[in-house]
Amino acid sequence: DTYNKFLIQIEVNFVLYSPLGNVIYEQKVQGDTNEIPISHLSNGIYLLHLTSDKHVYAAKIQIQH
Repeated sequence: DTYNKFLIQIEVNFVLYSPLGNVIYEQKVQGDTNEIPISHLSNGIYLLHLTSDKHVYAAKIQIQH
């Protein structure tokens, strides 16, 4: 059997907001794996916001070192 693998490349705008609503990090990302630098951030609850041309996703995330 032969299997074909397809990687769908969707561009997503990634925004991380501080607990006070300030933009901490913003980047356009593509692919299925991306790393976001968080070592400089204080512990707390942050808002993650991802948008593409067809979808919007928002979640609260907790950063604790």
